[in-house]
Amino acid sequence: MRATKLITISLPAELLDETQRVARQEDRSRSELIREALRQYLASRRWQRLRRWGAETADRLGLKSEEDLQRLLDKVRPEIVAWGWGMNGAFSVVGATLAIFIAMNWGFSITLSIGALTYLLAAATLSTRPAA
Repeated sequence: MRATKLITISLPAELLDETQRVARQEDRSRSELIREALRQYLASRRWQRLRRWGAETADRLGLKSEEDLQRLLDKVRPEIVAWGWGMNGAFSVVGATLAIFIAMNWGFSITLSIGALTYLLAAATLSTRPAA
């Protein structure tokens, strides 16, 4: 069984001509070029969704500027700051290895998305922690 599936697509003549020209220039097949373009398009859509989610989260937390973020961080209890530094150190070690593993298995875009999502989740939990 093939690892790929054959599909048929329609392209305007000008787009097909440019696709063929670029494929020749890059010494690639049209299929390779179109696959890469589709991968980049899908990665771009994932980033757009992640950015939208981040903007909605920041909006929900009332974060409109760096000063707003600093005010949020200033509300945090002092003991959680030390804990946060400890977690940052631990995840720096584990995260580097994990990032390589994820990138090798699922790609760089997924790795960056997971990293950004992790930081956004951490920021969201700061605002929901009850004060002592």
